[in-house]
Amino acid sequence: MKCLEADYEMLSSKLAETTHKFEETVKSADESEKQRRILDHKKDIEDERLATLEKFIRETSDAAVESEKKCDEIIKKLAVTDSDSELAHQRYDIAEKKSKELQAEIKSIASKLKAMQSKLENADELEDKYERTIDDLRARLRNIANTNSAYAGDLLKKKIHFCRIFHIVVFYLSFQIRVSELEYFKGPEYPTLENVY
Repeated sequence: MKCLEADYEMLSSKLAETTHKFEETVKSADESEKQRRILDHKKDIEDERLATLEKFIRETSDAAVESEKKCDEIIKKLAVTDSDSELAHQRYDIAEKKSKELQAEIKSIASKLKAMQSKLENADELEDKYERTIDDLRARLRNIANTNSAYAGDLLKKKIHFCRIFHIVVFYLSFQIRVSELEYFKGPEYPTLENVY
């Protein structure tokens, strides 16, 4: 009987110990399951963050490629702008040089015009002088005709004829001066603004 009681107590003790271990195991399993769920949740969060980062990296890479293309375009435009600026500067230098040449040409033309004007004035004075001389000779011829002096009349007629010829020569020279003046201003050597550029 005592032996049975001792066995019962021993079995009860083992059962209690086994039950306690089972409870500890169940509790540990629950805790492990809880930790697993927490870890799974963290993993899902990390996966979502990783996907977001990958998307951001792709977008950033695309933006970097686009920015590089725009940068290349800007560099090309700057190169073209520099070339245009240099060309405009060269054109400005040419225009300035042409302007100085034109100013010198205008001064030369003004000087020639003054000389031509002086020649024309002298020619006009000579023309007026010889017209007066012709008028005077005509008057003298009429006076001589009234006195019936045939010899003096012939002499005056010759003088009048000579004066008329001289008057025609003076008029022709005056006309040639005016024509040369017009031809000078129509000449191709005169610079135009179209030749500046």
